[in-house]
Amino acid sequence: NGQLKFKGDWRIQLTGMYNGPSVTAQGQREGMFMSNLAIRKDLLQKKLTLTLSGRDLFKTAKREGTSSGEGFYSYDRFYREAPVITLSLSLKINNYSTQKRDRENGEGMMEMDGADFEF
Repeated sequence: NGQLKFKGDWRIQLTGMYNGPSVTAQGQREGMFMSNLAIRKDLLQKKLTLTLSGRDLFKTAKREGTSSGEGFYSYDRFYREAPVITLSLSLKINNYSTQKRDRENGEGMMEMDGADFEF
Protein backbone atom coordinates (compact mmCIF):
# COMPACT_ATOMS: atom_id res chain seq x y z
CA ASN A 1 0.00 0.00 0.00
CA GLY A 2 1.52 3.32 -0.98
CA GLN A 3 0.26 6.85 -1.12
CA LEU A 4 1.64 9.93 -2.86
CA LYS A 5 0.59 13.44 -1.79
CA PHE A 6 0.85 16.34 -4.22
CA LYS A 7 0.38 20.08 -3.92
CA GLY A 8 -3.16 21.28 -4.30
CA ASP A 9 -4.65 18.56 -2.05
CA TRP A 10 -4.22 15.73 -4.58
CA ARG A 11 -3.49 12.16 -3.44
CA ILE A 12 -2.84 8.96 -5.35
CA GLN A 13 -2.99 5.59 -3.61
CA LEU A 14 -1.88 2.25 -5.06
CA THR A 15 -2.75 -0.96 -3.25
CA GLY A 16 -1.65 -4.48 -4.06
CA MET A 17 -2.71 -7.73 -2.43
CA TYR A 18 -1.20 -11.18 -2.92
CA ASN A 19 -2.32 -14.49 -1.45
CA GLY A 20 0.04 -17.33 -2.25
CA PRO A 21 -1.05 -20.84 -3.11
CA SER A 22 -1.98 -22.95 -0.11
CA VAL A 23 -2.73 -26.54 0.81
CA THR A 24 -5.79 -27.33 2.90
CA ALA A 25 -6.84 -30.50 4.72
CA GLN A 26 -8.89 -31.63 1.71
CA GLY A 27 -7.30 -29.86 -1.25
CA GLN A 28 -5.49 -26.77 -2.43
CA ARG A 29 -6.06 -23.12 -3.36
CA GLU A 30 -4.27 -21.29 -6.14
CA GLY A 31 -2.51 -17.97 -5.58
CA MET A 32 -4.16 -14.63 -6.30
CA PHE A 33 -3.00 -11.06 -6.96
CA MET A 34 -5.10 -7.91 -7.08
CA SER A 35 -4.25 -4.22 -7.49
CA ASN A 36 -6.29 -1.06 -6.88
CA LEU A 37 -5.65 2.60 -7.71
CA ALA A 38 -7.39 5.69 -6.35
CA ILE A 39 -7.00 9.40 -7.11
CA ARG A 40 -8.43 11.86 -4.60
CA LYS A 41 -8.86 15.63 -4.71
CA ASP A 42 -9.95 17.69 -1.69
CA LEU A 43 -11.99 20.82 -2.47
CA LEU A 44 -13.61 23.69 -0.53
CA GLN A 45 -11.08 23.69 2.31
CA LYS A 46 -11.24 19.86 2.59
CA LYS A 47 -15.00 19.85 3.12
CA LEU A 48 -15.66 18.21 -0.27
CA THR A 49 -13.72 15.21 -1.61
CA LEU A 50 -13.80 13.79 -5.14
CA THR A 51 -12.40 10.25 -5.55
CA LEU A 52 -11.88 8.20 -8.71
CA SER A 53 -10.94 4.59 -7.99
CA GLY A 54 -10.28 1.42 -9.95
CA ARG A 55 -10.35 -2.05 -8.41
CA ASP A 56 -8.68 -5.16 -9.82
CA LEU A 57 -7.04 -3.15 -12.60
CA PHE A 58 -5.39 -6.14 -14.31
CA LYS A 59 -8.32 -8.59 -13.95
CA THR A 60 -6.23 -10.93 -11.81
CA ALA A 61 -8.47 -11.32 -8.74
CA LYS A 62 -9.65 -14.89 -9.05
CA ARG A 63 -10.24 -17.67 -6.61
CA GLU A 64 -9.53 -21.19 -7.74
CA GLY A 65 -9.11 -24.44 -5.88
CA THR A 66 -9.92 -28.10 -5.45
CA SER A 67 -11.27 -30.21 -2.62
CA SER A 68 -11.42 -33.98 -2.55
CA GLY A 69 -12.02 -36.85 -0.21
CA GLU A 70 -13.48 -40.31 -0.20
CA GLY A 71 -16.42 -40.22 -2.58
CA PHE A 72 -16.18 -36.59 -3.69
CA TYR A 73 -14.16 -34.17 -5.81
CA SER A 74 -14.88 -30.45 -6.14
CA TYR A 75 -13.26 -27.80 -8.34
CA ASP A 76 -14.30 -24.18 -8.00
CA ARG A 77 -13.28 -21.06 -9.87
CA PHE A 78 -14.51 -17.55 -9.15
CA TYR A 79 -13.76 -14.57 -11.38
CA ARG A 80 -15.20 -11.17 -10.66
CA GLU A 81 -16.08 -8.62 -13.30
CA ALA A 82 -13.14 -6.29 -13.55
CA PRO A 83 -11.92 -3.66 -13.54
CA VAL A 84 -14.51 -1.85 -11.43
CA ILE A 85 -14.30 1.94 -11.77
CA THR A 86 -16.10 4.24 -9.30
CA LEU A 87 -16.40 8.00 -8.95
CA SER A 88 -17.53 9.30 -5.57
CA LEU A 89 -18.18 12.70 -4.07
CA SER A 90 -18.33 13.18 -0.29
CA LEU A 91 -19.20 16.22 1.75
CA LYS A 92 -18.17 16.72 5.39
CA ILE A 93 -20.99 18.48 7.19
CA ASN A 94 -19.59 18.21 10.71
CA ASN A 95 -16.00 17.13 11.25
CA TYR A 96 -16.39 16.78 15.02
CA SER A 97 -14.45 13.48 15.38
CA THR A 98 -11.38 14.81 13.54
CA GLN A 99 -11.41 18.05 15.57
CA LYS A 100 -11.64 16.11 18.84
CA ARG A 101 -8.83 13.71 17.82
CA ASP A 102 -6.65 16.65 16.75
CA ARG A 103 -7.11 18.33 20.13
CA GLU A 104 -6.28 15.08 21.95
CA ASN A 105 -3.19 14.35 19.83
CA GLY A 106 -2.11 17.94 19.36
CA GLU A 107 -1.96 17.35 15.62
CA GLY A 108 -3.53 19.11 12.69
CA MET A 109 -3.75 16.19 10.24
CA MET A 110 -5.17 12.68 10.33
CA GLU A 111 -2.81 9.82 9.48
CA MET A 112 -3.75 7.49 6.63
CA ASP A 113 -2.67 3.87 6.22
CA GLY A 114 0.34 3.22 4.03
CA ALA A 115 3.53 5.03 3.19
CA ASP A 116 3.12 8.78 2.74
CA PHE A 117 5.30 10.80 0.39
CA GLU A 118 4.84 14.54 -0.03
CA PHE A 119 5.86 16.49 -3.15
